[in-house]
Amino acid sequence: MAAEGKPRWGRRIAYGVGAVVGAIVVLLLLFAILPPSTADLGATPSHPARTYGDAVARVQAVKALEGGVRPVCRSRLYTHGARTAQVMVLFHGLTNCPRQMLDLAQRLYADGTNVLVLRAPGHGMPGDVGESGWVSATDFRDYAEGSVDIAHGLGTHTTVVGLSLGGMLSAWSAEQHLGVSRAVILAPALRLGSVPAWLSDTFTNVFTRLPNIDLPGGGDSVPHGYPPGTATYPTAELFLLGRRVLDQANGPAPPTRHLDVVINDADSTVSNDAIEELVASWRRSGRTVTLVHLPACLGLPHDIIDAAQRGQNIALVYPVVIAMAEGTPIPRVTAARCVK
Repeated sequence: MAAEGKPRWGRRIAYGVGAVVGAIVVLLLLFAILPPSTADLGATPSHPARTYGDAVARVQAVKALEGGVRPVCRSRLYTHGARTAQVMVLFHGLTNCPRQMLDLAQRLYADGTNVLVLRAPGHGMPGDVGESGWVSATDFRDYAEGSVDIAHGLGTHTTVVGLSLGGMLSAWSAEQHLGVSRAVILAPALRLGSVPAWLSDTFTNVFTRLPNIDLPGGGDSVPHGYPPGTATYPTAELFLLGRRVLDQANGPAPPTRHLDVVINDADSTVSNDAIEELVASWRRSGRTVTLVHLPACLGLPHDIIDAAQRGQNIALVYPVVIAMAEGTPIPRVTAARCVK
């Protein structure tokens, strides 16, 4: 009879499991509700290259650490052998690598500018998206800052150009760096596309606090990029830095005076509403922002830059991007350009 009064082991285990599950649920709810701080995602003290030789040496030092990177994905510097009036810094997209920007870089170089395309951390390795699973918002921030610091030694006026992740880094650089003269921001990854803003924010809040999870994905990929898939941690960290960009836009006008933005109306990978929000905030602060919409009827993919991307139309897109980067009249792109 005395034995019947003791809690059974099965009941103890059930209580224990229930307590653990409940604690996990509460923790996840707190993660979802409480946003991580972005206070430490501003600019750090800059260390700009003072001379052309210093800049080249820094690029060589970066390349020396890329032994395990696929050759096609290594950092690139296109130089005329001395400082140029304008220097272009190109930021590639998430899961891609500097090869994405090769064709654009060569066209800008042919126009007389030095062009720098550094590899983002965790990218260009043999393998899949899991190779980038450790990359944080501060890593992305430091990558952008390092690129801009090198650019100071390569030319007088620095222009940053980027797509997706790179577009967000171009926007971040425009807000944070006095040395950036012009920013060309292409489909910046500020929030997830095709979902409400609150759900994108919840994704960011939760997955910046959890270990990386590699999720399989479908669709096309380019030969030099990672196979389709999503690494949750670097993706969430990317959007955390994008949140800093959006928050910063509500403050003083960015120091970069020339701001050019492209929205691909057919794009569902990133939030076009968030891009419109960014543009509106900058305009309220007094900055003139040139905004170009690529009509949805063009059916362009998210990646509008990579010549190897299925469905791209660089014959239409490149003249727009190059004109923005070089500060020349921008060709109009209207629905009349759609293929019938």
